[in-house]
Amino acid sequence: DKIPPQLPTENDSRTLSWINPGKQWASYPETYGAGIDSHYDTASFRKLSSIPEPGLLARINNVPQAGQYTLSRGNDPLDASKKAFFHKVTSAWDQWDPQAFHTCRSEYFGGTPDLDMFLEGEEYWYITAFCFGADCFGHNGYNIDLSDIHEQNWTPETTGAVLTGGVMNGIGLGDNHGNDNFTWDYKWITGYPPVMGSPGSGELSIPLQTSPVVPEVWYYVIRKLRLHYDVTKDPYLKVWVAKGNGPLVLMGDKKGPNAYNLDNPRYYPKVGLYKWDQTWGSKTTRTLWTKGMYIFKAANPASNEPVIDQNSLLALLRSI
Repeated sequence: DKIPPQLPTENDSRTLSWINPGKQWASYPETYGAGIDSHYDTASFRKLSSIPEPGLLARINNVPQAGQYTLSRGNDPLDASKKAFFHKVTSAWDQWDPQAFHTCRSEYFGGTPDLDMFLEGEEYWYITAFCFGADCFGHNGYNIDLSDIHEQNWTPETTGAVLTGGVMNGIGLGDNHGNDNFTWDYKWITGYPPVMGSPGSGELSIPLQTSPVVPEVWYYVIRKLRLHYDVTKDPYLKVWVAKGNGPLVLMGDKKGPNAYNLDNPRYYPKVGLYKWDQTWGSKTTRTLWTKGMYIFKAANPASNEPVIDQNSLLALLRSI
């Protein structure tokens, strides 16, 4: 019999972010946060430590809706002995900045100050897991973002320039006329200012499925990456996916530019439901469960710490 791998912990010297559904909200550091549905600035971003148990109530006209949670923590929908985060957005609840962006979100982000941000040129492991509700499929509506890597800031261009969006790199589920595509999409810009479509910029997509993606199954996603726009810095993206109890499969191994040439060399991660467009199609809700967000430096272990690789990280996700 194989010996189970020793698992990394929250106290591992390489741990940069540890958002776990088994932790009480109040136990998180001040630097961990959540983005939720609301066009009221005071309510749209919350510190995780300020969230009441079991989670954040949805709002309509800034009025909390009793018993209707947009972000909460509770039991795994497939195994009551384990824990998971619950995410939900609907067309009826408050939006984030409805006059301009019309977005719905139920996300979490954060970690140790500065260190949780992906720094260009450094190597990281970044893992999470998704279980989709049936309302994420077959609606012919606009896609949902699930796990973004986002630039920190950029300076708008002069009139007429084509801007890139802030999301440089993200996992999403798109419904293209009934064809549900589970992908990791990323962009790069080697020149400055950041104009998509100019020489030295581009985008690629990595499929995260070998068979049609389905609801009510856990998809374990393990990424290893070095972000940079300069090919001489050896940037790369690797991603493995395991479906349910199935084997871990290497779905992508891409070398080359994968970041923006901006003044700020750091990027921040987030996980959860983010619906940018209000084209809902035939279903007016989207439901998701996640297992948290875990980020580790890709570095040698300290004394008595385990080796971190894709297999130990899969075991970690399956243990939660």
